[in-house]
Amino acid sequence: MIQRLLSWGLVIESRYDELRHIALDQAADGTQRSAAVQQLGESRTREAAEALIELGTRPGEGELLLRAAGAGLAQIQAGGVSVSEWDLRDLTASAADAFFK
Repeated sequence: MIQRLLSWGLVIESRYDELRHIALDQAADGTQRSAAVQQLGESRTREAAEALIELGTRPGEGELLLRAAGAGLAQIQAGGVSVSEWDLRDLTASAADAFFK
């Protein structure tokens, strides 16, 4: 049954939803959020890029989390997923700096 769900992409999609939720939840534990951001960056999918873009545009987030979002976006782009200038237009300075390093 799990194998069938994996082949349909259902389990993987729900995992991205879970990671996105944790990464964007300001009430969540900082360690969990950082781990979710790292996993999103390693996944190299457009869905993960969108979550990191959303996080990277939040000026109220902590410096380390914003930098992690930018670095994760860079990983995703290096993995072949398109990240355009339009996507980057609203990134905070910290996220943009990490992306372009």
